[in-house]
Amino acid sequence: MESGKNDSAQGLTDREKGFLAHLARKYEPGEDAGLVRSYLIATAGIFALFALARWTPWWWVALIVAETLALAGFQKYKKFAAFKTRILVKLWRERAKDPA
Repeated sequence: MESGKNDSAQGLTDREKGFLAHLARKYEPGEDAGLVRSYLIATAGIFALFALARWTPWWWVALIVAETLALAGFQKYKKFAAFKTRILVKLWRERAKDPA
């Protein structure tokens, strides 16, 4: 538990800095680029699940696949949300320290 306090006091880790640099590169063309990319990914996923449900003779197989993918995606989202929150808290604390 002690290492979590030390990490936040020392600022961002290399992994967190790399993540922020990746975000800066990803959204550099504009805010619309990320939104369009997200819609395209969601559309491809929906079409893939629709195709699976349409052409699989057993509907329950498609349901199991969809549920498994949804749970895996949710787990990945939870891990990402915790990572993102940790970065935001560190940035907020650094901002509060700077008298600018």
